[in-house]
Amino acid sequence: MIGLGVGDALGRADDIGRGDGLDRRDGAWLDPALVAEIRDDLLDHPGPLTESAVALAVRRSGRVLGSAAMLELVARLTAQLSGAGPLQPLLDRPGVTDVFVNGPRDVWADFGDGLVQVPMSLGAESDVRALAVRLAASGGRRLDDSSPLVDVRLPDGIRVNAVIPPLSGEVTVLSFRIPRPRAFSLEDLTADGFVPPALVTLVEETVERRANFLVSGGTGSGKTVLLGAMLSAAPSAHRLLIVEDSRELVVAHPHVVQLSARQANVEGVGDVPMTTPIHLSTH
Repeated sequence: MIGLGVGDALGRADDIGRGDGLDRRDGAWLDPALVAEIRDDLLDHPGPLTESAVALAVRRSGRVLGSAAMLELVARLTAQLSGAGPLQPLLDRPGVTDVFVNGPRDVWADFGDGLVQVPMSLGAESDVRALAVRLAASGGRRLDDSSPLVDVRLPDGIRVNAVIPPLSGEVTVLSFRIPRPRAFSLEDLTADGFVPPALVTLVEETVERRANFLVSGGTGSGKTVLLGAMLSAAPSAHRLLIVEDSRELVVAHPHVVQLSARQANVEGVGDVPMTTPIHLSTH
């Protein structure tokens, strides 16, 4: 949102497609069926993902690979089985706020100034679905035919929404919301032009008088950023109790308590609806 032009975003998207170990080749020379077979074998034999472990899995499959193919296979499996797979370098990119996957070769990212398409391939539809299932599991949720959509928060704070076919048509779709590393102050937002100077006094008085207010706007318009800045401007002697559906607010204040709802886990237990923390906060 701050200090990044569309031209810069397009340049970064192109860099991501061409570097960081991401495969832009649609006609990759490694057989996707072999990659899937070795991946499944490694999942059946848990342990560190090393070149020797991959080589042993290849031998169990009865295949023979040269050194270059082996290195490529290790790179692909590392991407698929670690973090967010081949999307991880994109999620780690400074300035990225959202990433959307509409299919294996239809990836979009918001670098802070609108969505741009990223030239990269995630393999086949089965690879995208496997990634979505693994991410859901890492957040304690199940994603399968009986539970075809999921909204989950990963251990690193990234919020993921995933939907699998047939609800999403022919392809698995995912969206990633990357948490901001720090809170913005009203001064930051004013200096960047996000908050017009004429409204600064109104915003500050709203906080000072503890008035009721509503922040509304479209997706990606900056509602969370503005609310976080307003709460950060609250007097330090005040205690802030925040209740969210999924924790996203970043507030720079010395006394903050943040509560959030929680969905049921893979066993169908542990659900905490929004009404529970809201009820708790009134006592």
